[in-house]
Order: sequence, then structure tokens, then C-alpha cells
Amino acid sequence: MDETLLLVFRDLVTLSHQTIGLHNEIIREYGYCWWGWWKKPIEDVPTDLFERILAEGGKTIYLLDCGNYLFYRAHLTGVKIAPSEEGSPTPELERTPSYYTHLRLVVWLKFASIQAIDEKVIKQFKYASFPTWRSHAYDHYKGKTVSGAEEIDEMRVTLWHLARK
Repeated sequence: MDETLLLVFRDLVTLSHQTIGLHNEIIREYGYCWWGWWKKPIEDVPTDLFERILAEGGKTIYLLDCGNYLFYRAHLTGVKIAPSEEGSPTPELERTPSYYTHLRLVVWLKFASIQAIDEKVIKQFKYASFPTWRSHAYDHYKGKTVSGAEEIDEMRVTLWHLARK
């Protein structure tokens, strides 16, 4: 199965559109950056899925800025998962935007690139699973084609497992 992840974020502690810009500045300087996943307390970490996605050495995943309904393609090259829900600091301070270097997050994603894409790219995928969600509330979406940013934003999930149609 050609599978990937979709991660939702929002510029809550930066100016609009600044999250991507700050990460890309670090990528230009160092070749990669660390992105902290601000998962919701009601979400679980899909450790097995992260391991499977990265087994190939690197993977294209997708990001949705749910405040502006903009999509991005990111090349994921590594993941650091904290041993507990208390989280851990970023793996590398200088390769993480300063606005969250003081935070302890449960998952840190290592990106080698982040580029804007058209929403039609996401519409080439279907929902495979909701690996972070403890409820079965979204099970009826499994196998359904992703219709776009508004549909994704209506769900309370911040990470989706997608498969190419």
C-alpha cells in the first residue's frame, strides 16, 4: 500500500504563515529541521505506524495549515518519540525554531524539505485509518477519498494515515 501521513498544524504562537517559513529557514541553513507535533491529550502516538513509514529511509508526508487551509509536502527523514507522555526536548536546539525549543513534546519529526502544494494533491488519497484516535467516531471515513481542508479541519484528529487511491 502506498501510504503516508497527514499532520495538521496552526500558527497559534507565530504570525500567520510563519511556522513554515521558520522551519524552511533552518532547512536552508542545516539541511533539515525538527518539527514538534503538538498532539492533543486525547490522541495516542502511533509508534508502529511511524516506524513502518520510515522503514524505507525517508517518506513524503503532508501538512495542513488549518488556519489558512494550505497544504504542504514534507520529506520526513526521522522521528524521535519520547518514552512517556511527559515528552522530551527537541533533539537539536539549533535545528528547531526558537518559538518551541523550551517545550517538551512527545514526538519530534525531522524534515529535510517543506514545499507548498495544491489541495488537489491531497484529494488523490483516501483515509486509511485514524491511528491516534481512541474512539470509533471516524471509522465511517475509512476508505473514503479525502475531499479537502474543510473536511479534515472538522475532525478533532491532528494526524491521519492516508493511502493513495
